[in-house]
Amino acid sequence: MPYATFYMIVLFSIIVITDFFDLKKSHDYLEKAIIVDPLTGLFNRFYINDLMNQGLTAMKNHKIFILFFDLDEFKVINDNYGHKIGDAVLIESGRRIKACFRETDLVCRYGGDEFIVFAQIDSTSGDIKQIVERVNSNFKEPFIIENNEYSINVSIGISEYKKDDDLERVIKESDDSMYMAKKTMKSKILLYN
Repeated sequence: MPYATFYMIVLFSIIVITDFFDLKKSHDYLEKAIIVDPLTGLFNRFYINDLMNQGLTAMKNHKIFILFFDLDEFKVINDNYGHKIGDAVLIESGRRIKACFRETDLVCRYGGDEFIVFAQIDSTSGDIKQIVERVNSNFKEPFIIENNEYSINVSIGISEYKKDDDLERVIKESDDSMYMAKKTMKSKILLYN
């Protein structure tokens, strides 16, 4: 009888532990699914909203810049070539944007064909213009999708986030700058002033 009880307790413990790890795995998966865009694998708008609640803190001797990206004429590609090609363009755009930043910078898909990057630039040596030039250089290369070439341009609005700023307002400033850059056509990049 004592052996049977012992084995029953061990078996029950194994079942409880297995269930716990299954639940933990499911929880981690769901938590990631909530904050990650399923198409591009980048952080999503929900994650940005969470950042707005928490605020941002720059590392010592760093400035935080918020870059708002919009793909020019994306609707034309989506309408003329279909959503499959449009999705491929979004995936590749996210990859190209992310490649221009460090692992510590946050690259997010805001929605549709818009992306936001929260970049920390070393104030002693870093320059936001160099990063923007890298992005523009990456987008000058044609997108090759299903053996066809597509040209994609990007408009960028930039604003600087300072300690205790309202993050939502600073994001709106970079969004406004991007639309102004797109509208004037003089420059595809505009720093909020």
